[in-house]
Amino acid sequence: MSTSRQIARILGPALIALGLTEALNIDVFAGVPAAFVYLNGTVLFVAGVAIVQGHNRWRLGWPMVVTLAGWVLLLGGLYRMVAPAAA
Repeated sequence: MSTSRQIARILGPALIALGLTEALNIDVFAGVPAAFVYLNGTVLFVAGVAIVQGHNRWRLGWPMVVTLAGWVLLLGGLYRMVAPAAA
């Protein structure tokens, strides 16, 4: 359970900060070149793989949310790497 808490203590504030700052600066991200989107996807993909490899728990409860967040990061990063020019 301590691994779940450690990851959640890092992932929670990071995702909140990421969501808020992207929402506040949405106009800045509108003109971002595909290379930056690809780089961002790579970082998200690596973070997702790290979380899934270190914390792959599928029992009901809040630790499963950490695992799901890892999969969302992994798949979202992969999508940004495969289609960096997509909207």
